[in-house]
Amino acid sequence: MANAQLNLNTTHRKFFCEKASTGKYYISILVENDAKITPKTAKPETTLGLDYSAKSLYIDSEGNSAQYPRYYRQAEAKLKKAQRKLSKRKKGSKNREKQRQKVAKIHEK
Repeated sequence: MANAQLNLNTTHRKFFCEKASTGKYYISILVENDAKITPKTAKPETTLGLDYSAKSLYIDSEGNSAQYPRYYRQAEAKLKKAQRKLSKRKKGSKNREKQRQKVAKIHEK
């Protein structure tokens, strides 16, 4: 569990508690902060332009593109197989419930 500290100059507005289908709990805290934010201007030597690319997400002004692992595509095949197994299970059985938990865990990731 991660430890987080809240600034003392904040006002707590709302707390949300949610239970996922895998049995995990998630808590969200909405706070209001009265801190003064000072705008900063970009310097020309530190400015970098980004363009959208459907294949590699982005291309910067120097011609470099994102080289990231395709986690979504890998997880998609795993989810497809798990959902097929779930559809073949008999409704109301313990094996179907176990497989439903596996599918929910893949969706959660």
